[in-house]
Amino acid sequence: MGPNGAMRALTFALCLTVGCSSSSSGDEPDASSSDGGTTETTPVGDAVVVPSDGGDHPPLDSTCRFARATRYPIARKAGVPQGTCGFGPVAADMPDLFQKGYVTAPNEAFYNRGGVPAAACGECFELSGSVGAITVMAADICDIACCDNCRGDVVAFDVDESHWKEIVDQTGGNVSVGYHPVACPVTGNLKAYFTSGYQAGDRFRLVVYNHRIGVDAVEVKGSASGATKGAWVPLVRTVDNYFDWTGRGDAGLPITLRVKSTKGQWVEFAPLDKLSADLKVVATGQFDDPALGGATCAWPGPEDWVYKDALGGIQGLLWRDWGSYELLDGAPDYAHKDGCQAGAACIRVGRMNAWGAIQIGFPNTFAPSTYAAIEFWARTESGTAPKLKFYFNGKDASGAAATGKMADLGPVDATWRKIRIDLAPLVGTVDRAQVVRVSNQSNDPTPAVLLDEIHLVRP
Repeated sequence: MGPNGAMRALTFALCLTVGCSSSSSGDEPDASSSDGGTTETTPVGDAVVVPSDGGDHPPLDSTCRFARATRYPIARKAGVPQGTCGFGPVAADMPDLFQKGYVTAPNEAFYNRGGVPAAACGECFELSGSVGAITVMAADICDIACCDNCRGDVVAFDVDESHWKEIVDQTGGNVSVGYHPVACPVTGNLKAYFTSGYQAGDRFRLVVYNHRIGVDAVEVKGSASGATKGAWVPLVRTVDNYFDWTGRGDAGLPITLRVKSTKGQWVEFAPLDKLSADLKVVATGQFDDPALGGATCAWPGPEDWVYKDALGGIQGLLWRDWGSYELLDGAPDYAHKDGCQAGAACIRVGRMNAWGAIQIGFPNTFAPSTYAAIEFWARTESGTAPKLKFYFNGKDASGAAATGKMADLGPVDATWRKIRIDLAPLVGTVDRAQVVRVSNQSNDPTPAVLLDEIHLVRP
């Protein structure tokens, strides 16, 4: 449910530092949004990573996809997670991972994907980051009214801050993760919770919970003399995950409910002779386990293309200038158009002063072994730069800053030359890499330097 004024102000402030979601309780929903699209797959080691756009309904399989992740503090009541999906009042009946705060707030387009409000509610996802993997349940929404982190079609997950360090070694910010849908670790049958009672026979609403995989639809069948005329009629799903029967006439007691999974399976509840607020009912069965198979989804690492016409990455999670320094022509021009090796643009580093460097970093750290080599093109505008060297920075095993060993690029002149550098010999004490750097290891300034098509090569 959309946040009230005070909660929205608090959430906005948190959004600036750690991420964003509604994390609210008690208000009416905001408007929903969704988008669709298709993508191409890219092999990554033994897994397949699909850059996802948020509009597709992900299949329940072992395919790995790219996503963004941020951290946030989900709203709690007496220590129990709440959230837009409405599971707070039934937390005692929820799976253990929900009660322990392994919850997430997907971005609005993914939360309402396919044009279905609250489509992601109650689904589980394995998220794999740079240091580990966790399974989380969608229990909230990261809505666009809060922050830019929640906008766009790239799938994004706000992860409750209590478990953030289990997937990455950073305190906050945007990071990349691999994700895929998994079956939720539920016990027992499906359940439903009536949040408001029967009112003159024409209003009730309920939340379905404790489902192994996602819910696609809920239908009700009343008596032949009621508004349903003894047939199955769909309930309307709202953005706060209610299935609602309002203003459509008396459904006609007794009523029977049935719930459809995202895999097309229907599960029924026993007929109900009466309804009341806070009524909890148990279905006659549970959705089948889709038998996902496959190993843990490995974190794919950063985008392989550090630069190709522009700095690489996915929406909101890009390689970026990391404080380049001692450049005599000012900051690097990452959209230079003249004399490039290929494509529409290249990087004009410009003249590099003694010990000056261009530094390009990724928001989260990665194991140097993720990549076997780095390849890029280099030249000067005129003359020769005799002592350019490549190396990378990051953290050692204790988390302290660390710098790898240097590789000599050889003399770089005015002719484009493709350079390949094996990374394994450069690791040194770097346990987690983050920044790639080309530096002038000379007492003299260089001519203007150009770089193009910077590509990390996987083993």
